Amino acid sequence: MSKPFLLALFVAFALAARPSIARAHGDGKPGPHGGIIRMPGAFHTEVVPGKAGGFDVYVLDVSFANPTTKDVSLGVHFQPGKGAAVGVECSPSGDHFACKLPKGAVHGELVVHAKRGGAEGAPASYPVPLVVPKETDKPRTVPKGADGHHHDH
Repeated sequence: MSKPFLLALFVAFALAARPSIARAHGDGKPGPHGGIIRMPGAFHTEVVPGKAGGFDVYVLDVSFANPTTKDVSLGVHFQPGKGAAVGVECSPSGDHFACKLPKGAVHGELVVHAKRGGAEGAPASYPVPLVVPKETDKPRTVPKGADGHHHDH
């Protein structure tokens, strides 16, 4: 086999296997907190854009409910179009993590690495600028009683 063919085959395989490309069911609908949903594993992550470069990350169960910071580890970095990745500071704030984009982070991708309970998820990517899907006017709702309170907005 020729070197160009092998290189093309390698690149195609690498792109197909890239875990951050994995998308969640729920991508076309806002999450229960009005954010962008991904399913990196046996749980969901929801990124909710805020003001002045801030955003919140909710780590939800498979039913889009029970956000928690307990028994959750979270790492977030910003990958600009060109250049090295930059760590993003996040801190627990009740049932979610409050985060802030680094200065100058205008275009690129947020990559969220989360672990909930014993389940480790694949990296979940969110394009920056963060844009919540507009397929529906109302965010996804959690059935009443599923997490002890209701998330309609």
